Parts: sequence; structure tokens; C-alpha cells
Amino acid sequence: ADEGAAFGMASAAMAGAFAVGDVVVDEEDYRGVVRYVGPVASAKKRDAVWIGVEWDTTGRGKHDGSAVDKATGERHRYFECAEGQGSFVKPQVLRAGTSFGEALLRRYEPEALLEFADKNTTNNNNNIN
Repeated sequence: ADEGAAFGMASAAMAGAFAVGDVVVDEEDYRGVVRYVGPVASAKKRDAVWIGVEWDTTGRGKHDGSAVDKATGERHRYFECAEGQGSFVKPQVLRAGTSFGEALLRRYEPEALLEFADKNTTNNNNNIN
């Protein structure tokens, strides 16, 4: 397999660990929320899966959740955020983060965290079509 195809397969496998709404942290400890998972028209490797992140820190990103296809000049909107707060990143540079609510529960009420996790698991399972 060529290098591009190998990257596409590897990124797709790693991207499976992330879902829209997940809190993530990058290699420099910047925090954000996953807003999109999938291919991006402006990417050199069009079959690769990218993670669209809305960063907590303004200026960390390079765009507003959209990207321009260099071949056609067409703008594609993948998610919405403030200008300079969005990025499309490779899954391997991200790791799961902890939401503010989870951090508070973990620190002050560890038993409540278990109830929170159970409730979210139940709610997520009920939303599957």
C-alpha cells in the first residue's frame, strides 16, 4: 500500500476513538471539543480521517470550522466556531480529556461520578438508532 493509503487507514482507526462532543487535549495540553470527524476537502490526503476541534483558547486554531478546497476554490463548512478557534488535526496528536464537570465530580464527589457515567452511558445507548 502507498504511504497515503496507509495514513488513511491508520487515521481512520485512530479517529474511531473520538466522537463529536468529546473533550480532547493535544500534545501541547491545549483543550478543545471534537466538532467533526471525517475527511476534509482541503487535505492533501483526501481519504484520511481528520478530527475537527473547537479549541478553548482563541487563536489556537486557524479557521472557523470551514476549509477551502484548493482544487475548486469551494468553501466547505464542517462545523461552526469563532474564527481562529478551529483546527483539523490528525487523531494521533489528540488524547481524551476531562470535562470541567467531570473534573469537579472526580475531585469533590467521586461516588457521583459513577452515577454520572452510568446516566450518560444509558442516555447514549438510548440515542442509538
